[in-house]
Amino acid sequence: MKKITQNLRWLVTLLTMIVSVGAWAQEVTIASFSPSENEGWDITNADYATAGGGYYKLISSDASIVSPSCSWSNYTDITITITARKFGGPDATQGKISVSQGTTELASYSPAGTSLVASSALSINPSEGAITISCPGASNSKGCGVQSIVIKGTPSGGTTQTPTITINPATVNATAEETDGTLAISYDNLDISSTASFGIQYYDANNEEIDKPDWIVVEVESEEAGVSYMISYVIDANEGEARTAYCKVFAMDDEDFVYSNLITINQAAPVIDYATLPFEYDGGRNAINTDITGLSQEGLGTDYSSSPKLKFADTGAYVVLKFNERPGKLTFDVKGNTFSGGTFTVQTSEDGTNYTNLATYTELGATQSESFDNLGENVRYIKWIYTEKVSGNVALGNIMLEKYTTEPQIIVNNTTIDVDANENEGTLEVTYKNIDPDAEIYFYAADGETSASYDWITADFNADGDVEYVIEANDGEARTAYLKVYALDAEANDIYSELITINQAAYVAPLDVVYTKVTSTADITDGQYLIVYEEASVAFDGGLATLDAAGNTIGVVLNNGTIEGSEETEAAEFTINVTEGSLKSASGLYIGVSSWGNGIKPSDTSDYKNSFAIEEGNAIISIEFSSGNMILNYNSDSNQKRFRYYKNGSQQPIQLYKKVVEEENITIGSAGYATYVTKKAIKINPHINAYAVLAINETKTSVALDKLTEVPASTPIIVEGAEGEYPCTVIENAESPATNLLKVSTGVTGDGATFYALANKDQGVGFYPVGNGIEVPAGKAYLEIPPTMSVKGFLALGGVADAINNIAVETANGTIFNIAGQKVQNITKGGLYIVNGKKVFVK
Repeated sequence: MKKITQNLRWLVTLLTMIVSVGAWAQEVTIASFSPSENEGWDITNADYATAGGGYYKLISSDASIVSPSCSWSNYTDITITITARKFGGPDATQGKISVSQGTTELASYSPAGTSLVASSALSINPSEGAITISCPGASNSKGCGVQSIVIKGTPSGGTTQTPTITINPATVNATAEETDGTLAISYDNLDISSTASFGIQYYDANNEEIDKPDWIVVEVESEEAGVSYMISYVIDANEGEARTAYCKVFAMDDEDFVYSNLITINQAAPVIDYATLPFEYDGGRNAINTDITGLSQEGLGTDYSSSPKLKFADTGAYVVLKFNERPGKLTFDVKGNTFSGGTFTVQTSEDGTNYTNLATYTELGATQSESFDNLGENVRYIKWIYTEKVSGNVALGNIMLEKYTTEPQIIVNNTTIDVDANENEGTLEVTYKNIDPDAEIYFYAADGETSASYDWITADFNADGDVEYVIEANDGEARTAYLKVYALDAEANDIYSELITINQAAYVAPLDVVYTKVTSTADITDGQYLIVYEEASVAFDGGLATLDAAGNTIGVVLNNGTIEGSEETEAAEFTINVTEGSLKSASGLYIGVSSWGNGIKPSDTSDYKNSFAIEEGNAIISIEFSSGNMILNYNSDSNQKRFRYYKNGSQQPIQLYKKVVEEENITIGSAGYATYVTKKAIKINPHINAYAVLAINETKTSVALDKLTEVPASTPIIVEGAEGEYPCTVIENAESPATNLLKVSTGVTGDGATFYALANKDQGVGFYPVGNGIEVPAGKAYLEIPPTMSVKGFLALGGVADAINNIAVETANGTIFNIAGQKVQNITKGGLYIVNGKKVFVK
């Protein structure tokens, strides 16, 4: 900003050196002005505006022009030059211009036509004050016109007096609305003939130069170049706190800059005329059932003939209530009149500026009542606001506020807790209102009434009266516990908190994961990593809450550049974001160091900028400082055995192992079905279904399907799902289906009857015969129809095996159950049975 100001000042210097007057014993301009800021003058008549260009006609006999205030004793040889002209009829007095000081007329002039009137020296009385120019006897139709007035004089003592610039008024107090206006400029001992000779400099409250604030524009404008100037300002509307801008006008005399007095422009904060609704603590309550008045409101109408009364018809319409006691309950009626495509929001606030959403509606009924209990002890304002309007409007009425309860309460900050299957612990903040916090914890069943016990969760109070809980790791299905906090009030009444629900997710077996060693900088991409010191077979434990600790490691098994994944390794991972340069632990902390010293300083935010590289097989994770780099190393000292940042990598180098989840992708087209032959053993993606073909139903011309969750390598299957690509996790092995009639083609050629392939044709998705001479591509799945079967043209996809009966396949022995799950002693031909957990058929 200072450089910009300096350049501006040099420009001003150049211009004012051309136009300024101010030298030893030299006549100077005391004041230059025009009638424009004095009442009783008119330029609206076209004759006056064009006659000589901008003459002001004196139209009131008592109107006058008053010069700016001046210390006349500072000057001698004072003269006045008036550019004027005569208007009106033959009476010369109507064209007379009188120059007076106090009650004394100093001179008078009678311009004929348009003339420049130069007076001789005026006899000025220093004690009489300002000079007044008038036109005695002027009327609306006759009088004199004045364009400009210039008063000059020689400084007393023969030297140039101190140049000054004065702004009047020096303080502007504006409302919060958009505002504009003007300020008068007067100046002594400066001869300014161009608006370019003026500049504006802004300041802060400490009188330091600053850039222009973005909410205000101040400019110098010319009423008539070289004669008269004014300041114009435009202030934007204020939607926040009160604010102030400071500025000065500056120009250049012969030697230096001349600054005006400081201009202070204050803008008030928005004034909201809230309604104050007193509340009584005697059981009474206040309700508004008529037109709402005395509220802050914008964009509202009241043209509803019945309740609700207020109409929100425009985007941004709102209404605010303020109250001097705490409301415990809010009830109001609201109506959506073809309201759509927008939001109607109810908000609360303590201070009237920072609002929190209480409820948001995207659609409303013809008329509905909304109620909210326990708004909170700090709520003082309620606001209804209509935003994002697309069509229709909203109406509001019948607002009812009830007093804040003074009854004993036990309030818990969180009544629903959802945790994962790992071991968890936490704290429930408890607030005791009008009750001694000598409380107990009771566990319940889901009904909140029947007592219950849980062996996987414990809870107790800490010193602050809050509840601390510990949840054991879950190795089974999802589970839920319920509890309440209980205490007695002063009258020995039972007081309970709300029912607290604690949900723990089911155990999910970890993915089949492997970590592979990173050997190139180019291979370091965003993802999850183990930070490893290979010689000791340990990895940095990123699951720790305190990361900079001796022994901050887990053991790992190295196998030819890989580490097999486990729950322990996944809990110890670090996440690298190469672009951000961040290194985040599994415990949710970003690591780095903030100074030139060994250690780790965890942070909740990604403020650190790490760099990542591979050099000679080792990982270089570093943060740059002026003294050198802090590098993440391993300290193998028996008392340390820890990972930390060290100066210039002074400890043992580390290695990076990147997490790799091996997957096999299955693609399903728009038909919703496809055949697929697995390359490796896979676990089926939970978003699709996979089937083996269990049997062919000759009678119903369909195939029976057996649903699979895991599939061995090189197995043909049918897959079902929405169109898309589905990654399936590669696993070590999987059990083969009990029966699967699908085969893998080696390039068989169709004959129109024996081989069937899955297709989507005129009869829908199913198996159609492969035409004569058409080859089934190698590696694709197909069906081969036995010669004993008579199938004609199409096989539909039937149900899964549990819904199939009377299909002949093979004989089974062992413990036998029918499809309904009932144990049977005998089997019959054509029956489908389950033997030792496998589906079998008997011919």
